Amino acid sequence: KYMRLGFVGLIAGIPTFYYSLFLSGRSTTRTVFESISTYLGGSIQHFNQYIQNPIGVAEVFGDESFVAIMNILGNLGFVNYNSTVHLEFRQLGITMGNVYTFFRRPWHDFGLVGM
Repeated sequence: KYMRLGFVGLIAGIPTFYYSLFLSGRSTTRTVFESISTYLGGSIQHFNQYIQNPIGVAEVFGDESFVAIMNILGNLGFVNYNSTVHLEFRQLGITMGNVYTFFRRPWHDFGLVGM
């Protein structure tokens, strides 16, 4: 029963998501499939781009994995740290994004061992 409801929601939701672009006054030359595949698979492509061209070595232990904890410790004066939880944007076709897979942050901080 729940599977059917989820499937119907998915079938109705995908076109609604795509056509809401036009309701918001924006336009695109991309098809429904291209738009949805970018949203569903873009994080994998961005992670692949990161692996091929990383941003550099973490300066602080757990720089990206523990950013919230490090910011709290920084605000309390325990460490000299202030960073954002947002990652860098990367080009993906005609779109840009900064959504990676779950593995991006531990890979950056701890390498393959952190995986």
